[in-house]
Amino acid sequence: MKTRLIISKSNNPTFNLATEEYILRYTKNDAVLLYINSSSIITGKHQNAYAEVNLPFIIKNNIPLYRRISGGGTVYHDMGNINFSFIKTGEPDKLINFKKSTLPIVNSLNQLGLPAKHGERNDITLYNYKISGNASHLFKKRVMHHGTLLFDSNLENLNLALKTPDMKYNDNAVKSIKSRVVNIKEFINKDITTKEFIEKIASLLESDNYIENIERSLLTKEEEKKIIEIANKRYNREEWNYNYGPSYELNKSIKNNGVILSLNMEVKKGVIDKIKIDCNRNKYYDSIKVLEDIIINKKHNINTLKNYISHYNIDEKLDIKREELLMLFF
Repeated sequence: MKTRLIISKSNNPTFNLATEEYILRYTKNDAVLLYINSSSIITGKHQNAYAEVNLPFIIKNNIPLYRRISGGGTVYHDMGNINFSFIKTGEPDKLINFKKSTLPIVNSLNQLGLPAKHGERNDITLYNYKISGNASHLFKKRVMHHGTLLFDSNLENLNLALKTPDMKYNDNAVKSIKSRVVNIKEFINKDITTKEFIEKIASLLESDNYIENIERSLLTKEEEKKIIEIANKRYNREEWNYNYGPSYELNKSIKNNGVILSLNMEVKKGVIDKIKIDCNRNKYYDSIKVLEDIIINKKHNINTLKNYISHYNIDEKLDIKREELLMLFF
């Protein structure tokens, strides 16, 4: 059976995440998928999304967040970042093997004169800098190993987007591990584009002895239709991207014009289950109780709470900007 080598024509993160899921769950061939996503944050399946990102930064810069079906940490994607997926069928107890599965990528980089090697955290390094983070997902007798490959990514945006403030969340979610990163382009011909580099990687993978019967392939119209259905069912939904995940507790305070608001909030299955707001000014007691009643039992996501807070006359009641109040809950 042929191994499909597919280079996605789309830069839409939801389409590409859905393509991985489609190939894993609904096809039989082994496959290698290469793609480039537009600017976005991709968080692991078992993570608390809000604890992993600099929320004000990604809101200001219109960087969307999506959740993938594999575990691991949160990563930043943009048009200078290459993503690869190795999807195959095998013996159930031998499916998870990061080094073996990503060896073709290491080999390809080595053939380009780059001394890349496997790191200690299921990653790939170059001159002791991380250039690739990896994760996996099992489905019956199929496995997907996928990862990033920093080529010409905006590292400033990467660091700012994933720069979380002092931890305010108490949870059992998987935590991302920060590493020093570098772009591959720093060490090769500066004139090459990301699209040209992905083509180089594809050509080298075609001749890799570790991949059997590899052959270029395109997604059919019928496959694209099914992929879009998966994207709309899962990856385009806030319930999946933000509200899926473990329960957690948030403790946070904000201060404005001498007024201090302190929050203790518990979230279960993406819904605000308990909330207590304290204030250092007794005259705001009634206003705060109204705010608690507005927030309780609502989904803990930015758009939902922004909508409800927009109907709360905050300027008159607490003398604090609506945007600042919203950030109290994240």
